[in-house]
Amino acid sequence: MAEATGPLSEYAREARHEPVVVVQNGRPVAALMAVNDDDWEDLVVGRHPAFIALIERSREDCPAGQGIPLAEIKRKHGIRTPALRKSEDRATRRRRS
Repeated sequence: MAEATGPLSEYAREARHEPVVVVQNGRPVAALMAVNDDDWEDLVVGRHPAFIALIERSREDCPAGQGIPLAEIKRKHGIRTPALRKSEDRATRRRRS
């Protein structure tokens, strides 16, 4: 890492298009990648100790396979999910909702 061949700003520009992997002793140790507002929020919330504790408690309270399936909740409350076009993915649908 001490032998970087360019300034951080150059790597940040490259990361707008694809992740830049930082290698030390021939092994990947970090990645630099573009972050939008949704990604930033996911990163901050997902690593917050209180959120992690909440998820752990929820997993203990309701083990996998013992909850109510999302499809059942949607059906009960009349919630329709628009069908995805082949060119869309889950992230695109999430941004629209």
